[in-house]
Amino acid sequence: MAQRNHPERCGTWSDVVRIVRSLYPDLLSRTYIVPPVHFNKVSYTRKNVPGVNYLSALVRTSPSGNGPQAHDHFPTSLTTVPANPQSILPQETEIPVRVQENDFRDDFAQKHVMHNLQAYANSRQEVMFILSRLNFGSYLNQPAYAAATAHLPRPSELDTGKTTYSNCEADVVFIHRDHGILIGKIKSVGRNNAVNKETIVKRIKQAATQLDKSAKVVRHILKGVASDLPFFRTIFLPYISSRQLRQILEEDNALQKVLCASLRTDNILKASRLCCCSDDISDPERFWDVTDTVLARLNTWVQHIMTGSDRWKFTSQQYVEIVARENSDAGASGVKMDSPRSSRAHHQHTSWYSDHLQHHQGPAGGDPLCAPHCTAHDLYP
Repeated sequence: MAQRNHPERCGTWSDVVRIVRSLYPDLLSRTYIVPPVHFNKVSYTRKNVPGVNYLSALVRTSPSGNGPQAHDHFPTSLTTVPANPQSILPQETEIPVRVQENDFRDDFAQKHVMHNLQAYANSRQEVMFILSRLNFGSYLNQPAYAAATAHLPRPSELDTGKTTYSNCEADVVFIHRDHGILIGKIKSVGRNNAVNKETIVKRIKQAATQLDKSAKVVRHILKGVASDLPFFRTIFLPYISSRQLRQILEEDNALQKVLCASLRTDNILKASRLCCCSDDISDPERFWDVTDTVLARLNTWVQHIMTGSDRWKFTSQQYVEIVARENSDAGASGVKMDSPRSSRAHHQHTSWYSDHLQHHQGPAGGDPLCAPHCTAHDLYP
């Protein structure tokens, strides 16, 4: 595989912004969702038996094996996926690891939530930019990314305290030009009907802790864009009803404190309303069927969660700057890829814009996007 260009060769931050504007020419007039299709973290291959086509979870063999294999997966089974998160193409040196049923439920929950958000965005026809599965681990922990993110606030300036940020990821970053920035975590707990209350409490506490981390990193990346940017937080619980969540909160004081602190509220009723529960989105058995009733509930939820920001509107320059920063290598995707075709579609360690740098070369042998040069002022209407 050819060596990829790095953003530091673009020249200035204005070049990076220009890439974003070229990739999203209607950025200031419509909604974009990135990536535009859902990518499972668990990898699959298609298999055929007489009269039946089905998907089978992909597994790579150990060094003594004979290359990539596939294990059949059904909703209640365990299977295996690649152990090496930095691999793009199959390699015989990889050792497979066990994947819990949660991995399959998490993939479905991500797809379920993003499908509803896409339907909501399509129905509203407003200016939004919705990103999913932003992984900040490389930006925060890998020195090799220092040059690629040189135009952003330095990771070393993030006050982490005693908190570890090695696996920091935002499941959803929802940027609305008229309302602000919503950061969300998605939890699939409740999809398994046999789940107990202790597991639900544990997963929600985990989501709150993860949300604190990802929100802090997003705010850090956007530092300096404007003062008092409107940030909002949510936890998506697509298989827990709001009534069930309120009941659990009433019975668990420790969870009350954790969730209310994470969502920046002081009462459990508001905390439950700030979460996106099963009442707010489509039926998981027909997740694709986002009816007008569901869209109305989603709109009510969005208006409620972004309350108080009605008088805020990003300027063109602020909105483009925010999108460019969140699309930079600070938020490189963490999705695993298992073939050249899929890696071209969504590279693991590069952002959406830097994946296109090689297509924006200047004159032969020259640096990408450095001729002709334009200033930041030229990039905004």
